[in-house]
Amino acid sequence: MIRAMVSLDLIDSEDERDRLYEMLAAKDWKKAIDVDTVWFLSYSQYSEQTKDSTENIKADISSTLVGAAKELKLKKIFYVAQIGNAEPIGRTIEKKHSDYASYVRTPF
Repeated sequence: MIRAMVSLDLIDSEDERDRLYEMLAAKDWKKAIDVDTVWFLSYSQYSEQTKDSTENIKADISSTLVGAAKELKLKKIFYVAQIGNAEPIGRTIEKKHSDYASYVRTPF
């Protein structure tokens, strides 16, 4: 099993926070208690961390948040993720050119 931790910030979309949380919980994301916007995920389909499994998990996190941004019409989401022992990643989810997408950004 590979575990991931995701921390995210909503930009100009605070009114939709509760709905976003419901969507993530419905996809088995677990919210950290007493810490704002930190979530944990488990990927039991992977027995070891490889480049492919890490890339698949990155894509899953991104597609989940892009889908939520589209459905809730969020302005922007910034997030960082730690996937197993891999280097942390940073991403921005926002609408550009009439569609939502995930864009790479440095987490440091």
